[in-house]
Amino acid sequence: PWVDRMKGSAAPKYQMMRRLHLRDDRSYLVGRFYLEYELFKQGPPLQFRRLPTLPILHKIAGERIAKAWQVLTIGAADVELAGLLNLALNAPVAKVERVALDRNGVVLYAGHGVYRGDAISMEIELR
Repeated sequence: PWVDRMKGSAAPKYQMMRRLHLRDDRSYLVGRFYLEYELFKQGPPLQFRRLPTLPILHKIAGERIAKAWQVLTIGAADVELAGLLNLALNAPVAKVERVALDRNGVVLYAGHGVYRGDAISMEIELR
């Protein structure tokens, strides 16, 4: 994974997966994630292909996660994303990067997802 941008250090080995998420036969998310390989071996591999990754990560490594964050950036669909998400070229998309570190600063999980602009909503409580 792109550890130079994540404020963490790399584990010796990762499992990478890339998925296209569908709801009602309509694509809404193109995702790619890197999971520390020893953690990947602990979870049933088929689950990583069919279910959202973060709940599985929490279940198998919740106590190891010391810090996690998400960055959301608004962008435009390029040719590949437009085709995968069934969008017009340059349609709005939301790019999301998620990272989870252990207590030693090692990246356990790094995910990058691109959502259709009409498939994401964000609520932030202001104080």
